[in-house]
Amino acid sequence: SLLRGNQSIIIPANSLAFTYCQVPIIYHISDKDHLDVIFKDGTSSKIDGLVIDHKTSEKIFKRTGDIIQINAFVNSTYLK
Repeated sequence: SLLRGNQSIIIPANSLAFTYCQVPIIYHISDKDHLDVIFKDGTSSKIDGLVIDHKTSEKIFKRTGDIIQINAFVNSTYLK
């Protein structure tokens, strides 16, 4: 498990997790690259590919607290 504030996040098997600028990032094996950015208001943003836009990146670097977690789904072919 990984801590997010006072909460514990259960990390699924075959996943990798770390925090960056206090945002938990969890890598999952998938058949398609995509990101799921989760915001503190309960909404999320789905992104095709593995690149975060400038506005989202700025929120992470400035540690605004707006982003509470990122799930990165990485194509399994990268692991070979």
